[in-house]
Amino acid sequence: MAAGSEPGTWEATIEVPAGKNEFKFILSTGQWVLSRDLPIVDDGQNTEGNNVVYVEAVEKSTKDRAAELKALEDEQKKLKMAEEGAFKAAEKAEEDRIAAEKEAARVAAERAEREKLEKEKAQKEAAEKVERDRIAAEKAAKEAAEQAEKERIAAEKAAKEAAEKAEKERRQEEKVRQKQAAEAEARKQREDEER
Repeated sequence: MAAGSEPGTWEATIEVPAGKNEFKFILSTGQWVLSRDLPIVDDGQNTEGNNVVYVEAVEKSTKDRAAELKALEDEQKKLKMAEEGAFKAAEKAEEDRIAAEKEAARVAAERAEREKLEKEKAQKEAAEKVERDRIAAEKAAKEAAEQAEKERIAAEKAAKEAAEKAEKERRQEEKVRQKQAAEAEARKQREDEER
């Protein structure tokens, strides 16, 4: 819209279809008004009505029709390109979704494999520790048994040596008693002979 040729007026050129066209003006305040210089018709809404103009159909030239046809073709091309772009975008989105699902599945599979391997490793280490503990316990039991056997043999040897020593001492004491008895007997015989 531009200022009109007379002060306080405004002008605008609007393309409208051929035939009857009803309209009103709207002010900057939001109020709808009519022009008293133009015909007014009832709008069926119990208002002041609408202004009306009648536009005669104008035969379009071949050039205009060609321009309109070209514009229509251009618009159809734009629509087709937009549809193709939307289709490609949808295909890309689907490809991205499938790729994301594959990547998520791959990551999940790798994580599951790592967890499985870690679990197997932990089980293997636990089994190896149990085996080491069993071997260590068997070795300790064997060493304890060997030590007990050594101590038993040593005790038997000590007991045998003590018994042999006691027997030796007993025999020596017996010899001493026999000697003393023989000496006593000899003294008695000498005493008897001297009497």
